[in-house]
Amino acid sequence: LVLNGLLYMIVVQPIRRLSKIADEVSMGNMEAPPFDPKGNDEVSALEGSFNRMRISLEKSIKMLEELG
Repeated sequence: LVLNGLLYMIVVQPIRRLSKIADEVSMGNMEAPPFDPKGNDEVSALEGSFNRMRISLEKSIKMLEELG
């Protein structure tokens, strides 16, 4: 039971949060909150990568708006 609780807090909960925010961004909501990666695990690395991808997407959108 304790192991199950720890797994939920360490893996499942951050992945659900990441999924929710990724879904919001994919629907065009660039105001969705950024992630605050904590730790050096795979989930934190995924959150950091998503933040970088989001910043790149925002820059690309700005460039397209300036051209058009």
